[in-house]
Amino acid sequence: MFLKATLPILVFVFKIFAFLILSVFSLLIPFFLSCLGFLIYYRFFKKMHFKKRSYIDTSKTRHFLIRIFFDFPQRFVLDRFASDPDEFDLYGLWCFTGVQGSGKSIALVEMLHRIKRKFPLVRVLSNIDLTGIDSETIQGPEDFVFQDNGKDGTIVILDEAQNWFNSAESKNFPPEVLQEICQERKQHKMVCLTTQRFNRLSAAIREQIDYYVKPMTIAGCLT
Repeated sequence: MFLKATLPILVFVFKIFAFLILSVFSLLIPFFLSCLGFLIYYRFFKKMHFKKRSYIDTSKTRHFLIRIFFDFPQRFVLDRFASDPDEFDLYGLWCFTGVQGSGKSIALVEMLHRIKRKFPLVRVLSNIDLTGIDSETIQGPEDFVFQDNGKDGTIVILDEAQNWFNSAESKNFPPEVLQEICQERKQHKMVCLTTQRFNRLSAAIREQIDYYVKPMTIAGCLT
């Protein structure tokens, strides 16, 4: 019963599809025949030739199948042997935003506790006191710029970051800070900001943010 009901619809759709294909070919066939005619005319009667490249590419490229089924698996396995499970592999610019009492600081500290459990040797630099986390106090950008902790990693915490990097002073943004942010991955560094208003941050900071977090607190106790 179902087949009888749908058969006319399928036939109609097939006819439409066949009509579209024939229409396309009816346009393409004259076009290609015309191109072939001009090609024969200019090539054999006008003695015209296609221009050749002025230089020859001498670089050798391995076949696509060799790269997929040999080079890629080999590189994947070698990377697994070379990887260090103790190496700090987190990086990027994180921005926690929200009004007062929304849970920005709580969410940030909770994330830090999880990271510290996985990477106990990571160095934490912060402009606020962090409960239960061993950290170093910083007073300005000069205290965290070019600070290196090697493969153990560094986490920089800037609470109320709009007080440090205000949008009204975007033109005077410290170039050394921007350089530091752009090289986070190579330096095993992670920068976490909190701010009440995202647009209050300097444009140079906003353009570099990798992760945007907006926590929410329920009943004043669950974040």
